[in-house]
Amino acid sequence: MPQTVDTSSELFLYSLPLDFYSQLPAKVDAVTIADVERVAKQYFVPGKMFIVAVGDQKKIESGLQSLNMGKIQLTSFDGTPAKTAEASGATQ
Repeated sequence: MPQTVDTSSELFLYSLPLDFYSQLPAKVDAVTIADVERVAKQYFVPGKMFIVAVGDQKKIESGLQSLNMGKIQLTSFDGTPAKTAEASGATQ
């Protein structure tokens, strides 16, 4: 019930039509590859983008490097540069 109330309140909060959710699947299905490419070119600027990957460095680093998306920078949870296990001498 709370989810239904929340969804219904969004209609009023964002001034959406009452049939918004019933029409949504058809609108999503109507999106074309050209639509996605157009919006991506408009809003995604490669030189200003960051890709965040979270996981075991030993398992994911080679896959990330193979994407050739730029330098991989390791940071801690607060954004400060992280020490790698090799640099700190730690072992797992």
